[in-house]
Amino acid sequence: MIRERMYKERKANIAAFRGCGFQCCYCAFKNTLKRSKCKQDQDFIPHSHLEVLSKRPPTTKHGEFVTIGMNGDISFASETAMNAIIHYCWLWAKHTFLLQSKNPAFFHEYKFPENVIIGTTMESNRTEFHDSDYWSYDFISAAPNVNKRFDAMYELTSKKVITIEPILDFDIDIFLNAIIDLKPEWVWVGYDSNPKRNLLPEPSLTKTQELIKRLEDAGISVRQKLIRKAWWEK
Repeated sequence: MIRERMYKERKANIAAFRGCGFQCCYCAFKNTLKRSKCKQDQDFIPHSHLEVLSKRPPTTKHGEFVTIGMNGDISFASETAMNAIIHYCWLWAKHTFLLQSKNPAFFHEYKFPENVIIGTTMESNRTEFHDSDYWSYDFISAAPNVNKRFDAMYELTSKKVITIEPILDFDIDIFLNAIIDLKPEWVWVGYDSNPKRNLLPEPSLTKTQELIKRLEDAGISVRQKLIRKAWWEK
């Protein structure tokens, strides 16, 4: 088993935006804000905390980055908040920042400096899972389905990364080719950290390992996170 924290290349998270409305059944971010003194944090209501942008970000070396708004989904941010965040990235041009959302079409409205990487989550290429209680992706998350995310990411000209986590069952050739077409800087792959609670429609370990190998054979850098047998495998 390989287990990594959220992103080992991350130097820090600047929590300028918090909360989300996508209600993913596997969400791990809600609990991180429960002890906050901010009531909106506790309730995971989308809102900004632009006061944190007064702080200097940590230095990033090659391959490292600072995330902004990882305590939620930044696509719920207002135009004012996003402009402030982008200005912050321009101000610290020698630092690398990662902005990530399950609604990457949101990023089309803005121009980003070269030190910003845009990321999204692609759990699978499928929107239906017939052998699972979650037979439709709509039961897992209210985020735009993966096909819309692929289309939106394909149109972006910024540097891109993909997070396949928590990985869901997939059609290997379709999924593989779609990811390759996006030309990501790298791809993270990992399983759900709470499998007994969520019982997601997971692929077998062998299938996931084949996807990783074929991505690497295609020249895609793969960074492995929690890699284990599917919850249903003995």
